[in-house]
Amino acid sequence: MKHNYKLTLIAAAGIILTYFGCSKLKEDTTTNTADPTVVSTEIASNLSEALYGEQAGFSISDGLDNPTNVVFKSKGKLNVESVSHFACGSKMDTTFSFKLGDSDTSKIDIWEKFKYQVACTNNKRSSITVNDSLNMVLVGGGASITAKYGKNFVLRSLNPGVSNLKLQLDGTLNAYVNGTYKVGTVTKPISASFNFKLVGLLIDRTADADITGGTATFATKGTYEGKTWNYSGTITFLGNHKATFTINGKVYTINIKTGKLV
Repeated sequence: MKHNYKLTLIAAAGIILTYFGCSKLKEDTTTNTADPTVVSTEIASNLSEALYGEQAGFSISDGLDNPTNVVFKSKGKLNVESVSHFACGSKMDTTFSFKLGDSDTSKIDIWEKFKYQVACTNNKRSSITVNDSLNMVLVGGGASITAKYGKNFVLRSLNPGVSNLKLQLDGTLNAYVNGTYKVGTVTKPISASFNFKLVGLLIDRTADADITGGTATFATKGTYEGKTWNYSGTITFLGNHKATFTINGKVYTINIKTGKLV
């Protein structure tokens, strides 16, 4: 019996195109190069999703508390609920996989490896280490897309063993997507890469996990909807959920939570 993957693939592809920063890159029709303003807001949106757990998983809003929106069960099942069993020194190291398809021309393959480790000072949490790797293959409905995603974060208390309200985050975030999709009878390419290095991000949990300081560097390039781009730059976090983005010689102030220019 054949399955209809059309809606699933459209939804998944839509998530990927948004998640990897491509959803708005077709707005500027006057040039083949994606507008750095648009790229900057997409970068901000992707970074926000990764830091605040909008795509599930780790969120700086949880601080050093147990993650509130992911737990892995046996036999490849993923159940979204609260995790309650992490103690000092404990570690979660697990793999999730999911396959659905009738053939090599109609399939969805997802593989994810998730690590989470807790360290303590004076029997109180002082840091957590998060490593999250995702590989996804989507084929069907005229699309053939491969996506990869990696997150490696260390979140530390600035007052270890006493308080977890003021935190520091360091780490890397990488995302890649490659493939083709069809619009009518036309096959179009898509490729994108986003790489971040986060240094000394200061997080105030008393102010809605506001990032009050720290910097990041980024590099991104790709092709989508006839647009190409190849940019690198820096991000300086200002507090009040704002940051300045320096890209292609221009500086923009963006609300990290909304991804919109200020």
